[in-house]
Amino acid sequence: MKCVPLGARVAAAPEALLVTLWLGILVMLAIGPIAYPGQPSVAALLVIAAGIVMFVIGCAAGRTTARMLQPRTAQLPAATPRLLNAVVAATAILGILGIALIAIDREFLSGIDNRDYATLLRCAPEFVEYVKIRRTPLIYIGYLTFSFGFASLALFLLRAETVRPWPAYLAQFAIVSPIVYALIYSGRMPILLMITLLATVGLVRRCQGLPLLPRGHHLGLKALIVVVAFAIYASATWASRRDFCTQTEALVHELRQKLAAPHAAARPAGARSESIAPEPRKNISAKSLTDMIEKAQDAQLAPSAGKDQKLHSGGNAGWQQLIAIMRQAWGVQPRHYVLTAVERGIVAPQVAVILMNNYFYLTHSVMIVDRIWLAREHLTPVWGVYQISALSPLIRIYFPESKVLLDMRLQMRKANIDGFFPSAWGAAFVDFGAVGGSVYILIWGLMGGWAYGACRGTHLATPALLLAFVLAMVMLSPVVGPLGSANSALVLISMLIVGLYLDLVSAFRNTKAVEASTTVAGAT
Repeated sequence: MKCVPLGARVAAAPEALLVTLWLGILVMLAIGPIAYPGQPSVAALLVIAAGIVMFVIGCAAGRTTARMLQPRTAQLPAATPRLLNAVVAATAILGILGIALIAIDREFLSGIDNRDYATLLRCAPEFVEYVKIRRTPLIYIGYLTFSFGFASLALFLLRAETVRPWPAYLAQFAIVSPIVYALIYSGRMPILLMITLLATVGLVRRCQGLPLLPRGHHLGLKALIVVVAFAIYASATWASRRDFCTQTEALVHELRQKLAAPHAAARPAGARSESIAPEPRKNISAKSLTDMIEKAQDAQLAPSAGKDQKLHSGGNAGWQQLIAIMRQAWGVQPRHYVLTAVERGIVAPQVAVILMNNYFYLTHSVMIVDRIWLAREHLTPVWGVYQISALSPLIRIYFPESKVLLDMRLQMRKANIDGFFPSAWGAAFVDFGAVGGSVYILIWGLMGGWAYGACRGTHLATPALLLAFVLAMVMLSPVVGPLGSANSALVLISMLIVGLYLDLVSAFRNTKAVEASTTVAGAT
């Protein structure tokens, strides 16, 4: 085994990364550019501390398990170059094919302008229950396979020294899977997940005594291009979404009134509006919604809408609008030194908007943990539906009478956490409650501890892939839970399938080879 520097081993240790990251988040919360009134609260600190403790205990148990199994796992062979190349190529093709099928279904077969529809759902997520769009079998096949693009790219980077050129090119092209997924659904998390996963693959390589990036393929330059492009895309997406929501604000209000009317009529006299969960009615056709969005946008672009149009034209106007949103919708405000820097021209308003938006994006979950704790009596476990977004369409289509999605959204609104990021700790509590959430975090730590211990003592693919995933989720834990980042549950499943297939096939072939040699030796 190669001698690995202590710094590389510590950086790849899940518990060390988690503690360091969250200490940094709390410091940023105290001195950062956004003032969160009353945060971090004692309740939020206790929830975060409890989550960290459970994760660390899980990691310790996982490492112990890895040490106990090491005498056996250390004897298992690594995958042969031929098998590795075949799996890298096959998974890349699966990922590319999967995202292509999703794109064809959403862009050409759904019967709706997907870009506007996806953005509208960011403004008013509840409309997904009421808008009737066509879904073909292509989208379900695509969801089963697109996440293999993540697995192919991660496997290639972990074993790049053994991968031949053409599978390597396929694996790198599989990066289109998260990128196209983000474009289809007007989001940013799929690309952020992919970038984070690539960074943690580098940590795993260093932990195994390998260079941070494989030599060749100009991977350093490509990674820099991807990060810069993502930063530009993320800022443009946020600005575009903000303008779209402003343009369709009247339409959203009109649709909410229309959808609420049938339920209000069916509600018993004297009953509160939130006492009865509304039942979904698919009473908005895709074509009707597209036409309404186009009319709303045309109305905003008309000469009479010049006032609204002017609101978004200047950098200072955009900065003032962001401050208003922060105070009214988010309940926070910029710190005095930020306002002073913008007023004196030290920081351009456009730059301040980008920085403040991204900072809020990464740090507001501590405030949401506090809200979740305060509303804990009104939150009932939803058993993974909150985090695993792939479950929502399945419930909506195959269990149309189920009220779990509507009840969950009603709970989110009561707790004032709908549309915000909950962090790993808040997500665990919402999905599984206090006890179940503790077990969930414990299992997450157990996986990370075992993967860390096993990948340093064996040549197996599964521990390395699993460790890269756990580390990526640790880095994203200030934002979302381990299974709540852009269908990360599907990414985890695909990586486990790929790793276990490689390791089991290698072990089986090794066993056959040993048996064959034993038979030959016995015959002679």
